[in-house]
Amino acid sequence: MSYSAARTLPPNGFQDTLPDACSFVQSIRDRLRALFEGWGYRAIETPMLETYDLFATGPGTLPQQRMWKTVASDGRILVLRPDSTVPAVRLACSRLGDSPLPIRLYYQQSVLRYPGADHNVKEAAESRQAGIELLGETRPEADAEAVGLAVRSMRESGLSDFRVDIGHVGFFKGLMEEAGLSAAAAEHLRAMVEEKNQLAIELMLREWDADGARGKIAERILRLPTLFGGAEVIAEARGMSDNSACIAALDNLEAVFNLLREDGLERFISIDLGMVHEIEYYTGIVFRGLTGSIGLPLLSGGRYDTLPASMGRALGAVGLGISLEAVTAALTRQGARRDVPKAHAVIGYAASTGARTRALAAADSMRASGRIVLLDYSGTAAGVRERARAECSEKWLFIE
Repeated sequence: MSYSAARTLPPNGFQDTLPDACSFVQSIRDRLRALFEGWGYRAIETPMLETYDLFATGPGTLPQQRMWKTVASDGRILVLRPDSTVPAVRLACSRLGDSPLPIRLYYQQSVLRYPGADHNVKEAAESRQAGIELLGETRPEADAEAVGLAVRSMRESGLSDFRVDIGHVGFFKGLMEEAGLSAAAAEHLRAMVEEKNQLAIELMLREWDADGARGKIAERILRLPTLFGGAEVIAEARGMSDNSACIAALDNLEAVFNLLREDGLERFISIDLGMVHEIEYYTGIVFRGLTGSIGLPLLSGGRYDTLPASMGRALGAVGLGISLEAVTAALTRQGARRDVPKAHAVIGYAASTGARTRALAAADSMRASGRIVLLDYSGTAAGVRERARAECSEKWLFIE
């Protein structure tokens, strides 16, 4: 690649957004903003640079090799914002202490993560996200609100083919407690359950239960990846364990599911007790938005009560984050158009005295009614007409 060509390309992992795609994403943002604000969520923006320490320890910890770093003038290590929830909770705990509870916040901003060694260099380093955080409420109604907003976000975005899977990390944690697995073994098993790798789970459990003494609990763990479907999944899971953590998790999950059913959202919801991502971060309900159009989640979320507590403020917390790239990709696969809004009119003017002023006044009058108006500076009626033809506008006007 020549030096001049290299200068015209963005760095690996980043990309330009062309006018049609930018307009498409902005229309989704506008609909999501109206949805969130209609439910009482208030907009926030957090800094692009945060302290490394915010993400280095406690809930919300990220691998240091995935964060873009720089050094401040005082020697502190800073990172380009790799996540939006942790900064939102930091803001709520430090700046909104006098706000009445619950606190409802939403954001629309980018996050940046450095592709890891096991990732393809083409993986996007910058991801545009929209999301909500509901802080200071622990009841099932708050979980149902977050899951319901996940469904409504997909509908408002224009998606016709999607579902939201919900699970509960407490059920998996309870089974691990009952099995007596070490933290390392439980994490290894969690990854396999999350991948629904039935063979790997069976091989691990066979080695763990070599003498057959743990056969019953091993059989129950082996069923985890298959616990997927409707309300019947909860009933099936109740027969698997009398562990108090498992029972509490299923009670909470059932309460949330019943609320979603009351709201008429059941047809969009599936229960998946094999969804056990990030169990050290999430403390209760977890959920993901999926579509058959693409192989990546459209959104994810859940309850994360320990994060605010780690910042000095005990608050129940549940939220969701939406990948705008994934949503736009799914919409494109489903046939949504990505056209840039066309001009409604083109107005030009002659070189005569006062013509430009009259042209500007005519354009401003049309813009006041929400129409897109371009000014043409060719100085001829033919030039204005050709410009209108090129812009596919409905009308052209030449003022002399």
